[in-house]
Formats: sequence, structure tokens, C-alpha cells
Amino acid sequence: MRDLVLVACFLACLGLTIRYPFAGILTWAWLSFMAPHQSVYSFAQSIPLNMIASVVAVTMLVIKGELRWPPSNIVTAMAGFLVVWTSLTTVTAFNVAWSYVYWLIAFKTFVLLFLILATATTKARLHALIWVIVISLGFYGVKGGVFSILHGGNYKVWGPPNTIIYDNNQLALALVLVLPLMNYLRLHSANRLLRLGLSAAMLLQLLAVIGSYSRGSILALAVMLALLWWSSRNKITLAVLGALVIGTALAMMPDGFWERMNSVNSAVAGEDVSFQGRVDAWYVATAYAIDHFPVGAGFYGPQLPAIFNQYLPDHEPHAAHSIYFQVLGEHGFPALLAYLAMLAGGLLNFRHAARAARAWPGWGWLIDLSRMGGVGLLSFYLGAAALSMAYYDVLFTLLAISVAARRMVDLHKAEIAAALRHASRPASDAVAPPSLPFPDRTSNAA
Repeated sequence: MRDLVLVACFLACLGLTIRYPFAGILTWAWLSFMAPHQSVYSFAQSIPLNMIASVVAVTMLVIKGELRWPPSNIVTAMAGFLVVWTSLTTVTAFNVAWSYVYWLIAFKTFVLLFLILATATTKARLHALIWVIVISLGFYGVKGGVFSILHGGNYKVWGPPNTIIYDNNQLALALVLVLPLMNYLRLHSANRLLRLGLSAAMLLQLLAVIGSYSRGSILALAVMLALLWWSSRNKITLAVLGALVIGTALAMMPDGFWERMNSVNSAVAGEDVSFQGRVDAWYVATAYAIDHFPVGAGFYGPQLPAIFNQYLPDHEPHAAHSIYFQVLGEHGFPALLAYLAMLAGGLLNFRHAARAARAWPGWGWLIDLSRMGGVGLLSFYLGAAALSMAYYDVLFTLLAISVAARRMVDLHKAEIAAALRHASRPASDAVAPPSLPFPDRTSNAA
């Protein structure tokens, strides 16, 4: 039954793609973020849904003439550099066959990023993309929150199998990344029932993060909530409600949860095996990048026993457990600098968009989107310092949204300047002024 429902939804999405090519990008994003094919048990598992969606989407974009060059931005430039550089480091990898498998996965993620950069050009398309993100991950957040309540927090919350968010830690951080976007949709949804539904989903998603037992993600959640509180207009009300909700959630957690949280003290004392494994992985990544400058070991190369035990004999190999050391060990210092610049570019884009939009009535939606997007990115950057999620597709999509937000305000500024220049010309030299892309007009574009 699940297979039939999935295939029916997929075919409906393909039908929309023929009429509206951007629907194909949304379908591709949905399949990548949510991985619904991992929740079926029969014939649909063997159908290459992602490949079909991507081919149809690109084909229709070309036919309809909607495939354009991505906008110029530091995120675009650094992503382009990373595609070229990581391809080079795959050729020079310690184990080319091993790294090539992961290069192909990352390459597809970069392709999706560039397509979103080129096509997510209106308010309507941005909102559709945000809804896809929120629904895709919110499903697991709501499911995980209900699971934690029903089982009293005695069992960890896990994600869909065979995906980057299967691990409890990585699922929790993905949910933290999406929570601010869910709040943005709540703020800008006209339907009262929809707002209430989103509020309930946010609470359940918060419970899912706590129920994951992930120390790093819970820390990222605390930072995210603090940033939301700081930017709120109702600080006292929000503080009281937050204390009640979080206090109740923590009170229901069993002893096993608190033992996991108290292990932070063991990590500080150097007695936590899990944390020590991370430190070992960071050391190996740094040492290999220094010894083989300017390249690294290739995708997921530093965790190979032949490399890991070269620097730490008789130690159990570990994954990087940090997006920063992951990029450093796999692709060297040039890639790390480009990656950091790309991450910083996302924050700068949102900051620029929020500041510029304050001057224009009717652009409050973009201010809130930029604020929530920035909070999500900052929280992820902190939590991912201890997780291997450097090429996470939802992260890349949020970076693309930051580029779109900046592009919108820059285009509006340019048209305002053009209109002012027209108004200052003598009447004999005047030509028809350009129409300004106010939110009401851009929001109706599809």
C-alpha cells in the first residue's frame, strides 16, 4: 500500500513538472530530504525516483527556457570551487574507488544546489521550497516527538534508514536546523488552524530533539532557542512558556537520559570514549592535511584503517565527527577555507537582506525569513562541529535561499535607483520607468 501511495504521489509530481518545471526541483528536493522510498517495503524501493525526477526537471527547464546561470554570490562561487576541488581530491584520493562513491553523492547535492540557485527566484518559489523542507523533516520531528511521549523518553529517536539523518545525532541536528523555518511559516500563515498545527509540530519536534539523547544537538537547540528569544518582541511571555515546555519535557526523561547528559563531565576530564574518538579523528584529519598539503585523503578517506592507524596505531578508526575537520581531512586546507567562506556567505546574505528590507513596507516576510534562516544556520554551524554532515543537502538548500533573499533586495534596490534616475531627468529625455517588483507582484509569480 505504501508503495502505491508513493508512486501515485510521484507520478502526480511529474505531471506538475511538465506544466511547471520548478515542481520538478521541489520533487527532487522532497525525495532527497525526506527519502520516502526508505519507508516502503516492496517494488518502489527499486525505482530510481530521484534520478527520474532530476532528469525530467532539467529537461523541462531546458524546454521551457527557465534554466539560467546561477546568480553571482560568494556562496555560488565557493560552491563552484568546491565542486572542482573535491573532484581533484577524488582523483588523488588515498583510495579512489572508495572516495568516488561518496563524491558522486556530494556531486548530486551540488547539482541540486545550483539548480535551486538558478530557479528559486520569487517569493512563491521560496515559500514552496521552505514548505518542502518543513514537511520533509517535520514528518520525522512530529513522529519522533510522539514516539518520545508514548515511550516516556526511554528510547532514542532515529531517522529513516540508509540516509544521512538515520543516526540519532544527525537527525536531531537536522530538526534543529528546520525549527526556525517552521516558525517562519507559522508567523506568515494566514490560516489560524495552520498556525496552531505548526505550533504543535514545533513542540513535538523539540521533544524529538531531546529524545534523541544527542548532547551536541541539544546544545545547538539551546542556542537556537536563545537566539529566537533574543529576537522576540515578547521576551517575558516566551521565556515563561519556554521554561514550562522544556521543564516538563526534561522532567519526563528517564535516568538513562541524564546519564548521557552527565557524560559531558567525563568528556571534559578526558574519560569519555566517544568524545576521545572524536578528538582522535580530528587529529588524524589535521595531520593528514598537513602532510599532504594542499589535498586531503578524498571523501571519507581519513577514517580508513590504513590512514587512521598510520597516525594512531592500534586505535579504532572513527569518522570525522565535525564538518570542519571532515572537509579538512578529505580535501585539504583550500577546501576548508572555501567551505568556511560559503558558510559565512549564507549568514552575510541573510543579514544584508534583512537590513535592506527594513526600508520598504510590505517586505516584513523577507526580514523574518532572513532572521529565521540566520538562526538556523548559526545553530547548525555549532552543532555540526561534532558531526559529519558537511555536504548535507538541506544545509545547502538554506544557503541557496540566502542567495535568493539577497538577490531579491539587490534587484529591488537597482530598480528603485533606476526609477529615481528617470525621475531626475528632463521631461524630453524621459522614458517609461521600470516597474518595481513589490512583494504583492513577486508573490504571485510561480
